[in-house]
Amino acid sequence: MADRRLEGWLFDVDDLGPEVALWVYANDRRLVRLTHAFRQPVYVQGQSDLLKLLAWDLHRRGIVSSVRWTERREFWSGATVSVLELLVTDSSMMPRLRRIAAARDRELIFYNCDIPAAQYYLYLNRLFPLCKLACRVDPSGRVLEIAATDSPFEALYALPDLSILDMRGERLRPVGAESRVTLACRGERVSFTIGDGARAVGKFNAFLDRHDPDVILSRRGDTIIMPALLRLAAKEKARLRLDRDRVVTKRRIETGGRTFFSYGRIIYKGPSYPLFGRWHIDRENSFIHRETELDGLVELARLAKVPVQRMARTSPGSAMSSMQMDRAIADRILVPWRKSEPESYKTALDLLTVDKGGLVFYPPTGAFSDVAEIDFTSMYPSIMVRHNISPETVLCSCCDNRAVPEAGYNICEKRPGLIPAALAPLLERRRLYKRLIEESRTSEEREIYDSRQTAIKWMLVSCFGYLGYKNARFGRIEAHEAVTAFGRDKLLRAKEMAEGAGFRMLHALTDNLWIKKEGATESDLLALCRAITRETGIEMGLEGIYKWLVFLPSKVKSSRAVPARYYGVFAGGRLKVRGLACRRSDTPRFIKDVQSEMLAIVARAGTLEERAELIAEAEAVLRERIGELERGEVDPKKLLVKRTLSKEMDGYAADTKTAVAARQLRKAGIEVRPGEPVQYLLINTGSKNREERVQAHPVGSKAGYDAGEYIRLLKAAAAEVTYPGPTLYLTPPERERN
Repeated sequence: MADRRLEGWLFDVDDLGPEVALWVYANDRRLVRLTHAFRQPVYVQGQSDLLKLLAWDLHRRGIVSSVRWTERREFWSGATVSVLELLVTDSSMMPRLRRIAAARDRELIFYNCDIPAAQYYLYLNRLFPLCKLACRVDPSGRVLEIAATDSPFEALYALPDLSILDMRGERLRPVGAESRVTLACRGERVSFTIGDGARAVGKFNAFLDRHDPDVILSRRGDTIIMPALLRLAAKEKARLRLDRDRVVTKRRIETGGRTFFSYGRIIYKGPSYPLFGRWHIDRENSFIHRETELDGLVELARLAKVPVQRMARTSPGSAMSSMQMDRAIADRILVPWRKSEPESYKTALDLLTVDKGGLVFYPPTGAFSDVAEIDFTSMYPSIMVRHNISPETVLCSCCDNRAVPEAGYNICEKRPGLIPAALAPLLERRRLYKRLIEESRTSEEREIYDSRQTAIKWMLVSCFGYLGYKNARFGRIEAHEAVTAFGRDKLLRAKEMAEGAGFRMLHALTDNLWIKKEGATESDLLALCRAITRETGIEMGLEGIYKWLVFLPSKVKSSRAVPARYYGVFAGGRLKVRGLACRRSDTPRFIKDVQSEMLAIVARAGTLEERAELIAEAEAVLRERIGELERGEVDPKKLLVKRTLSKEMDGYAADTKTAVAARQLRKAGIEVRPGEPVQYLLINTGSKNREERVQAHPVGSKAGYDAGEYIRLLKAAAAEVTYPGPTLYLTPPERERN
């Protein structure tokens, strides 16, 4: 049989050791499994004799198949260096190679040795998930030639029509005979309980065989449903036909996940149950899917060249890091394995000067009318691009300038930075999607483009944080400090220009300003934005003009406002809310709903005077909802408080409500790990017995709830809506600067 040509979409790529499996959706809708030989290249720099000994030893152990001398660019210096290229025999050898590298990192420098094999394959072959491709394959399905026929930066790309199976569970904590799993696809729905035993496994397999879905979209699939089904199948000595791959995959049952600390928060990441030949995406275990749905997830996977299932279980920051690695490999830059660039020495005065973060002006408390909000578009990423800020360009050894405000750091004028090169197309792409949203004729198109631009927004947000992350391979704290220094400078210049144009600044927060001027029109504000853009080099836009805006006080010090705690109504009627109870994840659903109901009432007001009149209507709603609490008419599920367990239960010195609830869950056989949410009902907060103060969900239910405590919480949320009262509208005092 002769070789054949195949065209279609790259659905997925799996690592198979010395090769990869490619799942290609052909143009005729057939899903074809191909294989392509792939040996991962790793690079080592050091003395020639040591490198020769290393190569001989690795070849003797069967870890590498071939070696050769080559030249690559070193990231920090930009210099071309001679390195030894090692082609790893099998990707399963990479952990052994990394152990050897770790033992010899004082004498040799290793590069490109911790890149996931599937991603590395995509980088080197210029492919990406769901790209259009053309390939030539032999009769056995081995790829001989392959190339993408579109670009990851095409905006109007088409995708194959993917079929989706929805998988959900009930009564899953703890898993027992009554735990129910429901599958739905193409209008058909089937349910079974874990107690159904072998019949449950049979129903699951038969449903998958009938519909052959491309995607299994689950809720708690990674953390509960998949482990439960695999245990059931093992008990019944049956096999779940989860994969499309002809190779049977034996899965290890994991429920533990991992907990880590990031940006001041404890985060729990559940275990992973990806499939072969189809995708499994757990909504609860995917930040990206929660924020952007499937369209945003696919967008990031295409841009970052990360397989979709892996992308679903990683962060936007990991997507940004992957884009940077892809760019580095395309430019023949060696990818550092372990960060080796230390922070430069700084005195206490130096730290005080440069380590300030974003600039914040505290607003006055109270309600104000005709306030405009203007903001810099993607400020920090735009600064990185405009000023060539990258770890290797800040404090370079070749340029003598004091380009960074306050800090006085120099920035390279000869060498384009890796980070700006990766960011520039993302900024342009987000602008394009925003324009397409405005031009779209259907709501479906608008939703798709909005999901994609939101996904890019999260990637742009994370790129700044990664600059200062201590373990980031392309990170450097001085680059992070340079970005914030430019940000403070540009915000101050924007403030001075606004005040020079006769506006009064009420508030400023990192990249936003709230300004007011009697009689100012939208054209006046747009002209100001254009002038600031020309002066700062960063695009300034008009977020909107508020009919009225309320800055709320601190709960600790009522005379002082909180920078990110406000709400107001724009001229077009859109309500903007930040920092209120309805935006907090730990606020019970009932209280969120009541506050949202009250906000919707006052949002009808066109003036502060009308707002004062509508507050009485909102307070009537409050009294009615208080009555429902007092009469015990509220569904307890709507009163659950959700908090995150911040440490192991044994680590709590005091019996906090969260610790007590977690202990109750453990007694019921439900293990909760640090970083996981705990939900509980307040049943008697005044009890001397701490165990009687709360009731964990879903352990059980006790008669009633602490109506008095919920009324107190509800009144506090309502006070945020009615502040500063129906008649108190003061002239703003002198602002305080922080």
